[in-house]
Amino acid sequence: MKNKKHYYDGRFYELVIDPALGEIREIIIKQIETKAKVVDLGCGTGALALELASKCSEVVGVELSAKMVTLAKKRQTERGINNLNFIQADATALPAFRDKSFDYAVISMVIHEMSSVTRIAILKEARRLAKKVIVADYL
Repeated sequence: MKNKKHYYDGRFYELVIDPALGEIREIIIKQIETKAKVVDLGCGTGALALELASKCSEVVGVELSAKMVTLAKKRQTERGINNLNFIQADATALPAFRDKSFDYAVISMVIHEMSSVTRIAILKEARRLAKKVIVADYL
């Protein structure tokens, strides 16, 4: 399995970058209906997925970095959240999930760091997985 590694993965991202993205998370959360099923592609430390879990019936966070998934799962356990599942996987192909098995696919602050080929593959997979797709990025 692929494993993305950046110098900022893990605790650094949680302490420095996550706090700066709070407003973007709030905007995304407001767009999602209560009790929805959501897949968060490129979930990083799980900050958005953890917040969505209080509003949604089911949330799945998908992340390529093993370090980020470990941190996200730790945060989930600390908060006792049960309707959330984090998986380490490549978001360009998620065959374990059926077409339109989610109400929303969210891609937040992820696509700017990818090649255009990978970016398109993830957008296509998001469209396959969910009825609605939300993308937030600066690219």
